[in-house]
Amino acid sequence: MALSPRNTLLVTSEGDINHNAPPFIGEFDRATGQVLTTFRIPERFLPDAIDSPTRGVRENLSFESLTINAAPGTAGQTEPFRLFTATESALVQDYNEDPTLPLNNRFLHYLLGEDQSTLIAEYAYPLDLEPTGAVSNGLTELLVIDQGGHFLALERTYGLQGFGVKLYQFGHGRRYGYLHHRQSQRRPQRRFPHS
Repeated sequence: MALSPRNTLLVTSEGDINHNAPPFIGEFDRATGQVLTTFRIPERFLPDAIDSPTRGVRENLSFESLTINAAPGTAGQTEPFRLFTATESALVQDYNEDPTLPLNNRFLHYLLGEDQSTLIAEYAYPLDLEPTGAVSNGLTELLVIDQGGHFLALERTYGLQGFGVKLYQFGHGRRYGYLHHRQSQRRPQRRFPHS
């Protein structure tokens, strides 16, 4: 959830796949609670079935994080700004059961103008490998830290050995479509194809 420069509230929802409720990204009027905008989410994020989907977000592993990038003192009712969100874990079609390989989340970049919201990029975000004994591992929060495309990411695990968190700084690479972790040995990941 984030407060926008337009004094509206931006919200993500993981949805509820078991009850046929898809994930959601929306903008709400703070005074009335009315939905002002529903952001287009690419079809590849939407489960194609309730029981055994072959594509889309997995149950309770969808859009949990949201952050915005608005230049201080310049964004207002009509100035464009950027919204970023990412899935907590890999989509069904991206999931790999091999524990030696990192899962790739999907990271979305929207541009918000006066009367429009446009998805302008989609990136891979490689999660750290699950530690031994982990039941769950995921990206739970994002924060824009400057106007240069740098972020903080909070990854959380829990399992037989308790809870754990890892904080990373990452940013857009010089080449379009890349994200990289500054303090990690992981290689940059390429942008996902639009399929």
